[in-house]
Amino acid sequence: MNGIGPPLPGTSADWLLGWWSGLSPTQVAIATGRQAASSLAELGRSLSLSRERVRQLEVASRRSLLVAQRHHQPELPDRMHEVLSSDVAVPENVLGNLAPTRCVVARDILFDSLGAVRPCTWAGNLSRWWCRDPDALAQRLVRLTAGMPMTGASLNDAVLASALPEHLPVQHLLLHSQSPIVRTDAGWVRRDYLLTDTVALYLRDCGAPQSLATLGACGSTPEATLRKALLRDDRFVYSRPRQLWALREWHPELASRYRNAGDALVDVLRDRGPLAREALVFETQRRYPVTPARLRQSLSSSRIGLHPDGRYDLVERGAAMHSDAEPGRPGSIRWADEGLVLEVALVTTAAVLIGAVVAVPRWLTWQLGLRTPPAQHDFALTGSDTLVVRRTIRGSSVSSLRGVAQELQVRLGCVLLLSLDLRSGRASVRHACHQPARTQLPDQKCQAASEEGGSCLRGA
Repeated sequence: MNGIGPPLPGTSADWLLGWWSGLSPTQVAIATGRQAASSLAELGRSLSLSRERVRQLEVASRRSLLVAQRHHQPELPDRMHEVLSSDVAVPENVLGNLAPTRCVVARDILFDSLGAVRPCTWAGNLSRWWCRDPDALAQRLVRLTAGMPMTGASLNDAVLASALPEHLPVQHLLLHSQSPIVRTDAGWVRRDYLLTDTVALYLRDCGAPQSLATLGACGSTPEATLRKALLRDDRFVYSRPRQLWALREWHPELASRYRNAGDALVDVLRDRGPLAREALVFETQRRYPVTPARLRQSLSSSRIGLHPDGRYDLVERGAAMHSDAEPGRPGSIRWADEGLVLEVALVTTAAVLIGAVVAVPRWLTWQLGLRTPPAQHDFALTGSDTLVVRRTIRGSSVSSLRGVAQELQVRLGCVLLLSLDLRSGRASVRHACHQPARTQLPDQKCQAASEEGGSCLRGA
């Protein structure tokens, strides 16, 4: 393939072809290779030349090309500027009409030498298009995808409104594997928001709020996973009395001004405190409908305290911060090394293996001094890893043990013995089972998981 096309009808002088024919075989090889994105080093190896010599020959070829252009078509740069300024990208045949030639490679080198570039998109450079700014087309495409999710019809309208160049392969670009959006049965959605964008399209199609069960069924998504995704997305609101999910754009009055029950309690106390427990619960539920159990958990917040007369108020206004009473000691935790090390037996569950936080008895965080949520205590693990013990309103937990579980090659039902050294601030984990499925510690037998996280230290 020499880059020479068929004769041009009615063309008497093809100066680009003449320039190309005047190059040496080495210069032709370099020019062709560079247009095929070969590096100077690669061409040097194939031609037995140094990288610098290849560069010198390429520069000489382009310099001679520009000399020929100034002689034969001195007006070409201005005409190119006019055409390229008309849109973010111009088809190759439109720009090519400015310099008709049978030698396409020579014309590409000429356009490149005069400042034209290929448009850059997530699908790579568009080989049959030219432009001045390589990022302009990509920016316009990004603005188009920012309006997702859309139905197919809505996308067609958006493409027309975005003023993309005519004949641009928009469908090919949007369906490319590197495109930020993907086409589904519901419409076009963003890859990073596949679940919530699909739900948004479903709600728009329904035109009315829907239950979590209905939304989960339409996408075959577990309700717990879907609920977390919807809570993180500001486009959705939850109507607590009706237990339905809706788009915020429909029902702005459904959007609560509180992120959680703790914020609601604080707001009530700021407006009307101090209050007795019953009055506080009543007023909070009126503003933010949640269960009494959830409110009881939120009363443990470090922002809420008690006055001597038993009424609740804000700590910032002088109420005494109250801490948890010491809970009952579970059988899965014991003191060791003269009360300086806490040992916790944790049964390996599916949550441990997938890297979720691991629930632990509240007695552990109480002993660590984490008696008013939120609070945490960090322990150094092997290497640079850190184990975090947390006390939140919802309960107590330790950070993921997935890496340790994989290193120790434990299986479901195995017991991990977590040791927390209060002197050094270090934590260690060992496999407490003698066999993969059974554990036999001195005078203790490994049991299945219990509500307290399992116990293999009974009687400690």
